Amino acid sequence: MDTHVKEGQLYVQHQKFGKKWKKNWFVLFPASQNGIARLEFYDSGGGGGSGSGSTEKSRKLDKKIIRLSECISILPALTESCPKENMSAFCVETNDKTHVFSAERITAKDWMDTMCDIAFKGGSSSISAAADPNGGGLDLQMSENLIYYSREEVSEFWVSVQRTEASERCGLTGSYWLKAENDILILKEPKTKRDVLVWPYKLLRRYGRDRVMFSFEAGRRCDSGPGNFTFDTKQGNEIFTLVDQAIQSQKVQAEGPLNFDPDCPSSLQHIRNAPPQQPNRKWGQQQLQQPGGRRRFRGQQTRLC
Repeated sequence: MDTHVKEGQLYVQHQKFGKKWKKNWFVLFPASQNGIARLEFYDSGGGGGSGSGSTEKSRKLDKKIIRLSECISILPALTESCPKENMSAFCVETNDKTHVFSAERITAKDWMDTMCDIAFKGGSSSISAAADPNGGGLDLQMSENLIYYSREEVSEFWVSVQRTEASERCGLTGSYWLKAENDILILKEPKTKRDVLVWPYKLLRRYGRDRVMFSFEAGRRCDSGPGNFTFDTKQGNEIFTLVDQAIQSQKVQAEGPLNFDPDCPSSLQHIRNAPPQQPNRKWGQQQLQQPGGRRRFRGQQTRLC
């Protein structure tokens, strides 16, 4: 008989009903001579780890199984809204589906750590800390791991390159790791994680995503040269959010802090910091003459690079 290492109640997100959450009972099994490493969860209303024999049989008939050998990634889902406050969501991505679960923050992290340890053979270092009988270093260790997740693992995503003119020119095929850092996107080899290509955010012309991909257009000054790069991934929203936040942060830093004068009323600070206006020609804009005697105005154009 298999022995489980963890069980408890989590919320599972159902896509069919507009991303609604439902409580399920989860049981986590490591690999053994009696069975594979897996996460079982029961789609019954009651949940709980104990009950009558008929209730237990009914729950097991409705159970779903995630094979941990098929897991691609187990990561926090930063963009998902949780069913209650003080909760965190996390994604378990397999070869054919992405499952989204939610629990209280410490509970969610404990589930992620334990699942990573089983699925990726020691991919998390917080299990030993949780077993500390004294408990003195537990809070500090948990804080360090939460920072580690938010700055390292959450910014790295498993992607597959779509065929485009730019990807063919660069010789990109198959799957890679795509990491979104504070100022650059890095494409890494799947096994060694050696850097393959780097794209600074300031050299991207545009970027976008949908439910199954993330895409951007590189500028001419990128090492890859110009062109569109598209990656198949179920975490396109997460990548887009990180890139967009980093670009907006760079934009704010480039604009610089305002010159604040405590003696100036707050309602007039924007006037004080406004750049000096240059004298313009008639009507306040430069007019350009076109053939045929027509006139047009030079308007503002916005480009990313």
